[in-house]
Parts: sequence; C-alpha cells; structure tokens
Amino acid sequence: MRVLIVDDHPLIRKGFCSILSCDNSIDEIFEAANVHDAIQMIKVHNPEITMIDLKLGKENGLQIVNKTKNYKTFNRFIILTSSIKKEDFIMAIQSNVHGYILKNAYASDILYAIHVIQRGKKYYDPKIVKHLSIDLKNKNIQQR
Repeated sequence: MRVLIVDDHPLIRKGFCSILSCDNSIDEIFEAANVHDAIQMIKVHNPEITMIDLKLGKENGLQIVNKTKNYKTFNRFIILTSSIKKEDFIMAIQSNVHGYILKNAYASDILYAIHVIQRGKKYYDPKIVKHLSIDLKNKNIQQR
C-alpha cells in the first residue's frame, strides 16, 4: 500500500511516517506540506490512502479532496486534525472523505483506521462521534 501524508508541520509528518513504517502492509510513504505538492504527489505516485491535515497553514486540506475527485485514482482520503468543530466535520463529510481521525489518537487506532478504510469502509474517530451526536445515515449532526 502507498500512503501520502499531508501536513504543514515536518515533525508531525515524520511522526506519522514513523507510525506507518511499523506496518508491513505499507510499502511506500510519501510526504507533502501543502495543497499544490499533495496534488502533484497524487498525480505522480497514485497513493491508495492520503492522510490530510485539515488546516495546512492558510490552506484547507479539503481542497486536495475536492481538486482530485475527478482523477482516475483509487485514493481514499483521511482527515487528520485536532478539530472537533461541528463545521469542520460536516465539511469533511460533505467532501466525501473516507475517514476523520483526531491527532491525539493512538498509533494503533490510526493503523486500524487505515486498514478499515482500505477495505472500502469509512472510519470516524470515536471521540468526534461521541462529542457530536451523530446520525451518519441521515447526516444529522448535533453538538452535545
């Protein structure tokens, strides 16, 4: 499996690279720091999973999802964020991301989420689901 990590902080990218390198099913890990570089990486390397920070400096990570929707790739998108704001989660859901994981998740939970998403399912961090009263079938979201 090929994974792209998109975060504007080099230390965060390296931390995720370290976590992912422990998984034998991950063959290649690529990094990007902004929307432009991420789109180029997707075009060139065609990752199966792209893990994107929601806030990339002054850019929004969802731009990557929206700008690459029409590419002929098998790319699944996971938002990595510290945001538990209802608005951010709704925007991610509306962009049809495959996962939403809080950055304070355990490494084992991140790896689990990647494998769930790789199999074609969606994964939303239990902490965000608990914080918001969520009915994902009807996309009805209320703050607790």
